[in-house]
Amino acid sequence: MLVFKTKPGEEALPGRSIQPYFSEQSDWQYVESLLEATMKERMKFERNWIINATRGTRTLKEVDANCVHLADRYRDGSIQRSIYENLHAYFDIVLPELERYTFAKSLDLGLAVTNIMDLSDMGEEVQSLVIRASLEDVLKHRKDVIVVIAELWKFAPEGRGNPVKRVLESLIRQGATQRNFVWFDSQDLAGVDKGPLKQVFTWIMGLQTERNEVQHTLDQIPLPKKEKPAADQIMKLGIGQFIVATPKTVKRVYVLPSWLPEA
Repeated sequence: MLVFKTKPGEEALPGRSIQPYFSEQSDWQYVESLLEATMKERMKFERNWIINATRGTRTLKEVDANCVHLADRYRDGSIQRSIYENLHAYFDIVLPELERYTFAKSLDLGLAVTNIMDLSDMGEEVQSLVIRASLEDVLKHRKDVIVVIAELWKFAPEGRGNPVKRVLESLIRQGATQRNFVWFDSQDLAGVDKGPLKQVFTWIMGLQTERNEVQHTLDQIPLPKKEKPAADQIMKLGIGQFIVATPKTVKRVYVLPSWLPEA
């Protein structure tokens, strides 16, 4: 199991701590998704400029240097110069963050049952790069791995890019042949890209009190409407109570914490 700890103060599962792994890329799709994650918005007409800036590069530093070089080719005030200067400004956010950390050159899962990769002191942009690199390694080189991603809305947001999104969907779609699976959680579903959600077959649903979010939750359950739980069942769940839904059954369950005596 590979668990990403992404929130400061989060109580992660007990396990073996491993060093964050990062393998750099510089293709235009990767760079575009990184910039969208950094700016929290979809790139609009910048794609042609991003493609030009990534040609012949192997690292993000080389892409940034290309942006500076290309900007100098255009006069002050021109749209071309403005775009490349903006791209350079985006890299000014990401590159210093990357340089703060020492990354492992390979993903060290060893033989441990649970491997914890603590990313909680990193910005979301760098967290996204590390998670993407790790997922890609699992997809291409591993068997029998469960990947656990908390707060999926940060790494697979609806309506904009993130470096994690494309490789996450590939792992979900293709991983089962190598017995690789993904577990993820999110406090709500409205902000999560629908690509990963369409591949979910086991839902463990906790308390929701906002009616629209309750409906989003129920809409994702792969069962006929008459077999789904009622909305008020979701809104009245107690501590430790969940509704588990699979293609074959729906059950209300209680999760007993390992430290709590059964009595």
